[in-house]
Amino acid sequence: MVHGRFERIKCSYGTAASSALPTIPIEVPGLEPGYSFPDAHIEDSKMIITREELKGLFDIQVDKMLSVIDEQFDRMDQNHPRTQIVEWHLSLLPGYPLTDPTTSPTWCFLVVLEVLHTSDNA
Repeated sequence: MVHGRFERIKCSYGTAASSALPTIPIEVPGLEPGYSFPDAHIEDSKMIITREELKGLFDIQVDKMLSVIDEQFDRMDQNHPRTQIVEWHLSLLPGYPLTDPTTSPTWCFLVVLEVLHTSDNA
């Protein structure tokens, strides 16, 4: 049950609707309603995750993806100098899925494209 809720939160990350929520409450399995542990960020038996904490998880994955992309571009440049890359797609990166179980595919894809576009035009 909790896994499904987190999955929905994860996949909707970066949308206008999800951005309106400053915190994300997730039920703690096995904890009866009404328990709060402020030091553990648990209120009324729900773990409270801030948008910044969740963004930190996504940022880690985006950094990994950008690192793999950089490695691929470097390898292409070494193996095929003077070859211009005309068009590519993240799903074509060998051995690396677009996301892992902790990331939002849409959000990660958009961030990676933004970073690549920005560095391309720098």
